[in-house]
Amino acid sequence: MTFSSSFTAAIFVLLFLQNAACSAEDEDIPVTLHPLRYCADRGWMGCNEYSYPYGTFWKDAGMLEENQDMACMAIMGEAPSNPKYLVIFSSGQGSSKDLGSVVSGAHDGWQWDTTGNGGTSSTVNRLSVAAEFYQDQTRFLPNHETLYLTLFDSQFNHMDSANAKQATLNGYAAYLDSKVLSWDNIKGIVIAGASRGGCLSMRLSQHLRAQYNLDHVKFALGTIDGVCKYTQNEFGVTSDTIDNPLPGAPAGYKAYKTNIPAQLQGPKEDYCIWQLTLGDDATGRLSLGIRGFTHETCSDIYCELLDGNGDPFYTQVWDDLCHSCATMNFDEVSRARTSVPLLDHLAVCVIRFGWGLFDDSVAVAKQGP
Repeated sequence: MTFSSSFTAAIFVLLFLQNAACSAEDEDIPVTLHPLRYCADRGWMGCNEYSYPYGTFWKDAGMLEENQDMACMAIMGEAPSNPKYLVIFSSGQGSSKDLGSVVSGAHDGWQWDTTGNGGTSSTVNRLSVAAEFYQDQTRFLPNHETLYLTLFDSQFNHMDSANAKQATLNGYAAYLDSKVLSWDNIKGIVIAGASRGGCLSMRLSQHLRAQYNLDHVKFALGTIDGVCKYTQNEFGVTSDTIDNPLPGAPAGYKAYKTNIPAQLQGPKEDYCIWQLTLGDDATGRLSLGIRGFTHETCSDIYCELLDGNGDPFYTQVWDDLCHSCATMNFDEVSRARTSVPLLDHLAVCVIRFGWGLFDDSVAVAKQGP
């Protein structure tokens, strides 16, 4: 692996800071969860009045009404009035189940009856990607410059039509636009997700870059077995597959091919992507053929695609965990193969792009002697 000189120098700076800094707070993060829509006044004949805690962006975009009712998210910490960074963490698709997520930090059993109650106190699991990223401002980003969202349920559903999915993306993009004072001030966007949340990471990044002409913005993306629908050619995914290359992988573990560079807008140097690919059927015993994606040439256990500087803009690792084990298990052994390497990847992205504490150090390193 070859890295640019400034990137290598910054790696050593990060290692020093990790040894010198205090560890992140070892506790769950309190948040207030809100649905995108809830019934504020229910009558005998149905709902008399709906309320929209985050605004009517999703309604205006045409998101399916039942999906608006089920979708739920929270802002982590105080939302800055003029953010420099946007950070989004997303669970996978839980259908009607209120399941936990190693990415968003949702706990099992987080749902509540939203009728007349559009908000509830909850917490983001301290062991999740969302919590660890948020709490470690030395390794990642300063909270006062960052808008943090955690999507316990994005309702970016696999079986929905292509038009319904686009409406959902339009709603999230419009909401983010309302929270940004000026897109010119945005330096970086981080989106990480598990399962369908991984597909959301990729597709929302595509949409934001195109919708708001974000040629100046860098994207750090991470997915744990990101799942896109091949019958819709979602994120370029096709029905062609690659078998899981691990010798001990269960029979039938395979992932759908896509061409990663063809899905990216702008130069590869603007991206820092990590994908954990499993190949397990996400529907378990139902065996509906819903699986994660792989770059079309990543048939080895570890795979990198390099940009013009020799730095990896896409890194893919194969594992043989079951899909739900990787996306929802918080035990130490599982996290060592899922959330920990994802966080390590995001830390490298922060260095590479000169974000946070590395803003000045990378700029100086690039000037040279």
